[in-house]
Amino acid sequence: MAKEPPVISMRDFLKCVRERLDEAAAIAKAAEACTKTGRPDRAVGVVCNVKYLLCDVDTFINAASMIHRMSKS
Repeated sequence: MAKEPPVISMRDFLKCVRERLDEAAAIAKAAEACTKTGRPDRAVGVVCNVKYLLCDVDTFINAASMIHRMSKS
């Protein structure tokens, strides 16, 4: 018998968004610290890690939006 997929609530989506944005903010602060210590090349390398987190956030927002729209129809 197939297992039922887990029920994911809007709260779960928003928690994932917040967690990734918190992590992105921490990375941005680390990159800023690199520039303050005169290492802008290192800052660019550090801040590039934000890209993947923002992609995740975009995906979660799109999924939450789609579920919200589907629940209204």
